[in-house]
Amino acid sequence: MISQIDVSGYDMAETLAKDRRRRSEAELSQGMSELDAMLLPLALAVARLSARTQVTGGAQ
Repeated sequence: MISQIDVSGYDMAETLAKDRRRRSEAELSQGMSELDAMLLPLALAVARLSARTQVTGGAQ
């Protein structure tokens, strides 16, 4: 039995942007120690969330 998958909300541009960001993060982590390389995605995610919070907070 084949199940149907709804892709109406799929955003190709957003997916490509995420892929580019993931690849650039991988390139950044090449020269880092193992621990730093593992923590890099977390640090970048926190920085993005902080930036969104500041932009949202400034708009109010």
